[in-house]
Amino acid sequence: RRRAHAAWTIFCLFVSAILCQASIVNPQFSFEKFPYPDKLPSNSVIRIYQDKEGFMWFGTKDGLCRFDGYDVKVFRSSALTPGKLSSNEIQCIAEDDDNKLWVGTLEGINIIDKKNYTIKQIENEFIKKERINSILNDSKGNIWVGTDNYGVLQIDTRTGKFQRFSSDNNSKLKLKGNHVTHIYQDKCGRIWISLWKSGLCYIEQNLKKVVYMPNIGISNNPFRVLQDKDGLFWVCTWGDGIFNINIENNQISLRPMLLSRKSTRKVDDIVYSITQDNKFGGIWVVTFSGLSLIEKELDGSFKMVDTGSFFNENTNKLFHEIMKDRKGNLWVGSVGEGLYKLDFNKLLIQNFPLTEIKEQLNARSYVTRFCELTTGEVYIVINRVGLFVFN
Repeated sequence: RRRAHAAWTIFCLFVSAILCQASIVNPQFSFEKFPYPDKLPSNSVIRIYQDKEGFMWFGTKDGLCRFDGYDVKVFRSSALTPGKLSSNEIQCIAEDDDNKLWVGTLEGINIIDKKNYTIKQIENEFIKKERINSILNDSKGNIWVGTDNYGVLQIDTRTGKFQRFSSDNNSKLKLKGNHVTHIYQDKCGRIWISLWKSGLCYIEQNLKKVVYMPNIGISNNPFRVLQDKDGLFWVCTWGDGIFNINIENNQISLRPMLLSRKSTRKVDDIVYSITQDNKFGGIWVVTFSGLSLIEKELDGSFKMVDTGSFFNENTNKLFHEIMKDRKGNLWVGSVGEGLYKLDFNKLLIQNFPLTEIKEQLNARSYVTRFCELTTGEVYIVINRVGLFVFN
C-alpha cells in the first residue's frame, strides 16, 4: 500500500508539473456564421461595407445585398430585371456625402439612391464597361475610382467633373501604371495608390506631387494598404508577403514585417485583405491560406496566430475579405460559405488545451470534473487517467 501510495503521489506531482508548464493560450475568439445564407444570391462574398445608417452591404459574385439586421434585400440583374446592375459581380462599395452608394463592378459603377433605391450607371468613358477595383470617398467629399486600365479618377460629386491620373503623357500627375488595385487615405490626408506590379505611391493632399515608395519585394506588387492606430503602415502584397512603412519628418523607411521568434507560422506570400481590431489592436489579414491574426511582441516583432480554432471545424477557411463595422465587430466574406462575424462584445473563452498530457502521457486531456478550493487550487479529473492539481 505504501509503495502504491508513493507511486500515486509521484505520478500526481509529475502531472501537476506538466500542467504548470502548460502555456495559457490567448482568449479564444469564435466567428459565427451569418444566419441567413439562403437569402444571399451567392455564398461567395467579395466585399463588405457598412453605410452611415448602419446597414450592412454585401457584394457577392452574383449581386448586391443590404442587411438590416433582420432581412436581406437583393439588387441584381436578371431576366426579369435586365440592366438593374451593369454587372452582378461586385468589386467594391463606397458612400458619398449625399448618402448615395457607389458600387463598383466588373463593368462600371452603379450609383444607388437610398431614398428610393433607384440605380443609375455612370456613363464616363473611363468607367463604363471598365472593371472597377477600388472606390474611396475622401475627407473632402471627392470620390476616387481605381480602374483596371485607365488609372485613377478623382470625381467632384456635385458637378460631375473629374480629373484622371495615369501613366499617359498628358496626365497632371504621372503614375507608373494604369492598373489600380487599391486606393486608401491615411490620417494626414494622403491618397495612397497600389498599382499592379508597378509599386506603391501617394498623392499629396494638395494634388501637386506624387511620391513613390521604394520597390516592395521582388515583384513590387502592393495590393492593400492600412495605417494602424500607432501610425505604422501595413502593405499587403501579391507575391511578397507583408511590409511595414514608417514615415517620420518626411523620411520613409520600408522593411518586411519583422517576424517574432515565437511565431510558429510564416507570412503567406499573397495577402489581399487587412484590418485592425479596436479591442486588442490585433492585425487581421486574409491570405491564400485563410485568415491570420498578427500580434505585436514587446520587442517590436510580430507573431502570426493561426485562427483555425476560431471557426467551426467544417469551415473551408477560404476567404475574400475582412472588415470592421462601427461597433468594432469583424465580418469575413468567404469563398462559397457566405459570411462570418466575430462579436467582441460577447464573452470571450480562455482555452487551456493541456497538450502536454497528450505529448508526455499519451492520454487524451478529456476533463470530466473540476473543483476550485478556497485556496485557489483547482483539481481536475481527466477521464480514465485520474485526479490532478491544476496550478
